[in-house]
Amino acid sequence: MPGDTYSIRGPITNWSFFLLTYTIVGLNRDLILGQPLSLLPVVVIALASTFLLGWGIEKAGTLLHLPEKVLTSLVLLGTLKNYGLAGGLALALFSRKTSVPATVSAVFMIVYIIWLELRLKGIVKKR
Repeated sequence: MPGDTYSIRGPITNWSFFLLTYTIVGLNRDLILGQPLSLLPVVVIALASTFLLGWGIEKAGTLLHLPEKVLTSLVLLGTLKNYGLAGGLALALFSRKTSVPATVSAVFMIVYIIWLELRLKGIVKKR
């Protein structure tokens, strides 16, 4: 029955991530809607640590003539963090505001994963 376990692991993980993110956003609604510019430094850091870091790793791997599979693994390893866990721990151990950066970063992580998938399918071209 291992197939049954693997078929439900993804949806359970996705729903857990959704509930955690929804909770953090809900608890910080006033901050997010009332002071959106206060999130600007977090947005800049999230963009840089996801897209710019991924671009840099990809360029370095290309210069080193790494195989495509290895390069993809390095990009994913270097850019994807466990923001759901970080947000949950911040929420449990500290104040609710400390969980906001992890949630903002998680949004960019999701966008980055979608972008990587579009590149893999050839919808977005490599430069």
